Amino acid sequence: MKIKRRDFLKGAVVTGAAVATAGVLSAAENAEAAKGERWAMVIDLDRCIGCKACAIACKTEFDTRLGVFKSQVVYNEHGEFPKTQRDILPWLCNHCDNPPCVPVCPVDPVDAEFKGVKFKKRATYKRP
Repeated sequence: MKIKRRDFLKGAVVTGAAVATAGVLSAAENAEAAKGERWAMVIDLDRCIGCKACAIACKTEFDTRLGVFKSQVVYNEHGEFPKTQRDILPWLCNHCDNPPCVPVCPVDPVDAEFKGVKFKKRATYKRP
């Protein structure tokens, strides 16, 4: 069956309009679902020791399947011997209202509160 160019373009326009409408409706639903303040987590990379306790706590809390992590710790090694450097970069999803990675951080204790994470002077995790 051969399709005419005009019919193809009509179908493309209808499909595009349907996708755009679905995106607008989805955005409106998400805006109503996210009432109140939402906070993101900021990590002091100078204090992170790369222990992966945050990734393990997140995996345990959300019971993800074997081999799947919502957060991870990435190590980046660069330079040449003897001047090498290792950067530690925790990648967290920042979607939790009560983040399980906060109480397990070994650097300094922090407390999660309604408006965010209350941190001490030397804490690894803090929210603005």
